[in-house]
Amino acid sequence: MGCRSFGCRSFGQRWNKIKQYPDLDARRYALVEMAKFLATTYGDRHLIVPYKDNRWEDSMDLLTHIFLPLIAIYSLRRFNKIYFVISLFAILPDFDVFLGIHRGLLHSLVFLIPLALLILTLERLLRSEVRYAYIAIFFLFSHIFLDFFAGGVPFLYPIVETGIGVEFPMKVSFGSSVVIEDFMPKLVFVTPESVHGKVFSVLSGFGVVTATVFAFIWLADLKLRER
Repeated sequence: MGCRSFGCRSFGQRWNKIKQYPDLDARRYALVEMAKFLATTYGDRHLIVPYKDNRWEDSMDLLTHIFLPLIAIYSLRRFNKIYFVISLFAILPDFDVFLGIHRGLLHSLVFLIPLALLILTLERLLRSEVRYAYIAIFFLFSHIFLDFFAGGVPFLYPIVETGIGVEFPMKVSFGSSVVIEDFMPKLVFVTPESVHGKVFSVLSGFGVVTATVFAFIWLADLKLRER
């Protein structure tokens, strides 16, 4: 395929336009918009991907959970390199697999709210001010926000074992005519399952694209700051 097929002409036009912005905030906003363009042009648009034995597994992998919130923070406030370390809070809920349950206690508000209060209290005691705790809590809750749209979350586990989420089942069939099925989103109900005998994907194409988009925004912003 040529350059036109990959949309690099649009890419070049967007980049040249960004370089002409005199205001740094305007450049950062434009970089985020460009990231959206890259994600929708080159990324896997599906949050749900087919897996083995005709089962479906969510593609909210480790990279997606880390870099989508990083992109959001980068677009909203001045970025600090320590956020890379704090972003590890975004994958903490998935450690409940080591407790034997996938999307169990560590995905529940019963655990997350006390943990958030503990994080706030510890920083106030250790630093006499709250500066990074809110960022850590944002990463923590971003995990269940994303999982809500990719399989569901047991918000009150273990008090209430059934979780809830939103599914986007729309399909387009091509035959003698074009048929659109299941156009509207729908609620889904899930129950945490034992991890015994289960296989989970750690990375996905969407996660790799998300990480690449963030790297592009960060490096491009650094380059613009140097001018």
